[in-house]
Amino acid sequence: MIASQALISGVFSLTHQAVQLGFFPRVEVRHTARDAEGQIYIPVINWLLAVSCILLVLVFRQSTKLAAAFGLGG
Repeated sequence: MIASQALISGVFSLTHQAVQLGFFPRVEVRHTARDAEGQIYIPVINWLLAVSCILLVLVFRQSTKLAAAFGLGG
């Protein structure tokens, strides 16, 4: 759970920075907190992460195979 939150936060942060630097096309960025600039939500990226996750589950079918693919299996 912690790793997935870190992945989501990292992807949103990198996307936001890439857009600001002109390396990625402009996407809708929603600020979820008025007092914290880093609290953002990017709908397009969120959907891409969701689809990627579903595809990984369908391709690997078992968590042990997925863990082995990432070098985490024994």
